[in-house]
Amino acid sequence: MKYISKVLSIILIFFTLCSCGKVGNSMNMFKDEDKNFSDNLIADIVEIIEKKDSNKLTELFSSTAKKDAVNLEEEIDCFFEKFSDSNMKIEENAGPIVYDGNENGHKSKKIINWYEVYAEKNNYTIFFVAWVENTFDKEKVGLYTLRVIEEKDFDEQFIEHDKMEIAGIYYSPTVN
Repeated sequence: MKYISKVLSIILIFFTLCSCGKVGNSMNMFKDEDKNFSDNLIADIVEIIEKKDSNKLTELFSSTAKKDAVNLEEEIDCFFEKFSDSNMKIEENAGPIVYDGNENGHKSKKIINWYEVYAEKNNYTIFFVAWVENTFDKEKVGLYTLRVIEEKDFDEQFIEHDKMEIAGIYYSPTVN
């Protein structure tokens, strides 16, 4: 009983610190503004995908992602060549994972999220990593990772989010 009580106390302290934003560079409980940002970003992504608008998709990516990706323009062109679905419907989700940082007066916020998206031909999970704020390195602000996973590939391709955080766009990476 003492063991359970100690474990519950530790868990309670952790969640209290996270929700108050007291843990530097830590995962934080999301706020409504983070959920709104995430929901708006996925809506923009879906609209861009349906319109096959390479320029607007390129604009979403941060300067850092454009530098870190092997060849973002080629990845986007390849994605639009392979992706041929339409009438996409986004399913509501529980909310993003938010990492807030405040170090030496520099603030940063990274949002990670994924949505189930239903379309005419297939169902997908759309996963993204985006920097909302970074006062130390403004080139990081923007979309960093966009991964579209077909339902049949979900178990194989949806892994720990930090392992999926790779610059650029990925659609069925095993096929790329």
